[in-house]
Amino acid sequence: MTEPEKNNDKEELLTELNPELNKEEKEVLEKELELSRDKFLRLAADFDNFKKITQREQIISLKFANDSLIQSLLPVMDNLEEAIKAYNKTENTNSKDLVVGINMVLKQLLEVLNKFGVKIFSAVGMQFDPKSHEAISEQINDDIEEGLVVQEYQKGCYLHDRLIRPARVVVSKKSVITEK
Repeated sequence: MTEPEKNNDKEELLTELNPELNKEEKEVLEKELELSRDKFLRLAADFDNFKKITQREQIISLKFANDSLIQSLLPVMDNLEEAIKAYNKTENTNSKDLVVGINMVLKQLLEVLNKFGVKIFSAVGMQFDPKSHEAISEQINDDIEEGLVVQEYQKGCYLHDRLIRPARVVVSKKSVITEK
């Protein structure tokens, strides 16, 4: 529809509604109609944007809804790993079946966490990164490059792409030689 046809349609509509309107009154009403149309289009666009933002926030909310549950399960995983380490340090073979059972429970727990988007990571041997590691101490060692993670007290954890627990680590440091 061309512009003259639109104007003719508006004029016909206004004439039908009130045939006694003069030209100035018609122009005022046309301007008001155009303003109302613009407001309606803006409102429709704002509503569409609101819907998109709300849907995006809902997806993110659902994606990270298990955060507190996973935070609560991580110490259980840590304790199972510590129990296995403690057993491996002893010469006791009487409780071998117990450790096999603990290993199975730990493996099952890790599979469940992985199913819900949890990624456990180890930092040993990596360059220290304050974005994903928490240094709890330094260890002087001139044989190792400075800033490498030499020991790990707790593994780090991501939920999808979000860090929910940094790895707690010990970082290597060169000894300071002072000149006399």
